[in-house]
Amino acid sequence: MINQLLAGVHIASWAEAMALGARLGLNTRMLFDLVKNSGGTSWMFENRVPHMLDNDYTPYSALDIFVKDLGIVTRESSSLKVPLHIATVAHQLFLADMTMHSGKLGPALPFLIWINYPRGVSSLAWKRATCTEGPKGSAAGWGRQDDAGVVKVYETLTGVKVEGKLPVLKKEVVLQSLPPEWPLDPIDDIHRLNQSNSKTLVVLDDDPTGTQTVHDIEVLTEWLVPAGDTEFARDASFGYKSSNLREWAEEKTRGRISASSVSSISINLLRKGGPDAVCDTLCNLQKEELRGKSFLCRTAASFVSTRIGIIPKAPILPKDLGINKERKGGLIVVEELKLQCGHFLKKLEVSVDKLAMKSLEEREEEINRVAEMANLFLGASKDTLIMTSRELINGKTAYESLEINFKVSSALVEIVRRISTRPRYILAKLGPESRHPGVPYIVFPGNVGDSKALADVVKSWALPSRLSSTKELLLNAERGGYAVGAFNVYNMEGVEAVVAAAEEENSPAILQIHPSALKQGGIPLVACCVSAAEQANGFDSLMVDGSHLSLKDNIAYTKYISLLAHSKNMLVEAELGRLSGIEDDLTVEDYEARLTDVNQAEKFIDETGIDALAVCIGNVHGKYPASGPNLRLDLLKDLHALSSKKGVFLVLHGASGLSEELIKVLSLPPSPVSARRH
Repeated sequence: MINQLLAGVHIASWAEAMALGARLGLNTRMLFDLVKNSGGTSWMFENRVPHMLDNDYTPYSALDIFVKDLGIVTRESSSLKVPLHIATVAHQLFLADMTMHSGKLGPALPFLIWINYPRGVSSLAWKRATCTEGPKGSAAGWGRQDDAGVVKVYETLTGVKVEGKLPVLKKEVVLQSLPPEWPLDPIDDIHRLNQSNSKTLVVLDDDPTGTQTVHDIEVLTEWLVPAGDTEFARDASFGYKSSNLREWAEEKTRGRISASSVSSISINLLRKGGPDAVCDTLCNLQKEELRGKSFLCRTAASFVSTRIGIIPKAPILPKDLGINKERKGGLIVVEELKLQCGHFLKKLEVSVDKLAMKSLEEREEEINRVAEMANLFLGASKDTLIMTSRELINGKTAYESLEINFKVSSALVEIVRRISTRPRYILAKLGPESRHPGVPYIVFPGNVGDSKALADVVKSWALPSRLSSTKELLLNAERGGYAVGAFNVYNMEGVEAVVAAAEEENSPAILQIHPSALKQGGIPLVACCVSAAEQANGFDSLMVDGSHLSLKDNIAYTKYISLLAHSKNMLVEAELGRLSGIEDDLTVEDYEARLTDVNQAEKFIDETGIDALAVCIGNVHGKYPASGPNLRLDLLKDLHALSSKKGVFLVLHGASGLSEELIKVLSLPPSPVSARRH
């Protein structure tokens, strides 16, 4: 009872002191650091005030406890006729915090108010108020918050916040404040010591990402000694509040080891004193008087390469492993990858909802779908990204959320297992056992680098695109906000005219052969186009039109052609939606015409693996009616958003009858297209 009296009074008095400091305009975080190193500090101050500064009232000791315990104290003091004024005030503060958050005050419950006297002097006074309902704070859940929340009484009454926001530090300023690096490179000394030492250095890591900091050493991914078990690699440091390792040691041991008893080697000592100063510091520790003692180092992964004496080298590239000439696509399995890679990756999005929340049949169907499409893309020399959908799904409890996470991660592992096509490489943040032994496996550390780091790695390993490919032409057009003209040619003169005009205007262009022209011109016409394109820095692509088929048959037909074309590194364009007009000797009546459906387009792109999609938004082949074109630009905007998400280019047929002004409108972001003139 005496202990709880002291503890409760301490918490209440520190809340009062910090509130006064905030009202005086002081930086409360600096105030805390000052008091912590002065005679006014206490264990309760150092333990509870950080909760106030962080505005984090996760309960370590609930407010309800002090309402109860101090209530016992005051009742006992009343029966013994011992006036405990300070304890009584502290008790009322805890009660006030509960009732203040519930919005209701109990009968005859004292609470704090500010009284403004005529001369403007403010004083804190006790008043009594009578309300019809009792305190509901505990029932409302406020009583279960941390007892440091008593500071909210003062925050409510004064309008100030005790919370001390950490200052925003600029990296450049922090780095400039550090002393310069130690000028002497110790690498030669390290090598000499290692050669004279017969011991073997064993490094234990809780995940494989530390291997990114070393090279040319043995890495074991399995611990076969039963005594090692899992305890050696278990690391519970995540989830702690302290980033300073001395304070972390105290927090982890729950006060058994105080921060003051932990020695620390600062960056100033490292850079100013060098190896000798560090050696002296370690050897002069209280229990380590003699040189030759052993130390257990709990460090970051980069410490290992320094300790062993590994000389850094540039990250490994495909040419270093001799796989730069392999044409299979690479497999990237991550939770999220920034869109910097969208234009050269085939993206497969896995539905988290189907994996974690739907039936086993739907989960199995989703796993099979993604694995099948990945096989198709990898076999077609496409670097393939498998990523989870972006919707956030949380369980009702922490256990349910953990279960959802497990279902998703295990599904990703299963997808990789079902991919039969051997990829050029695998890049992942997780480490499932390899389905393809011998394939370069890139383990990407999830906690290093900026938002572009993973994208940079993917770019360096992706298959290089040939210069001036159709895909590159369309990508540059999208970035520049212009359209690329695609012109039907019927003979050599037409081919020469298109190429000459494109070169004169310094503009990209696409040569395409109409089916009727192919019947007449045959292989010589194709050879003429290829030769002209090669001499003009052009490239080859293929347009497959199954728009006259049902959606199911169109998907099957396009998927087959796409697989054949991709095996030759050709860009594939397909068509979805019927256009009015005359095309390929087939008259398409107006009543048969239909616009491209966005939902069907998404399904079509996912299942066929195409690179470009020709859509119908009201455009026609041949002549437009006298009233002019009636284009659904709103539909085009939705289709462009979908194509951008999927990394597919948009194509608009039937541009011959459109005005130059309308072509410019269609070419500007957010709806750039490749416009085809006939």
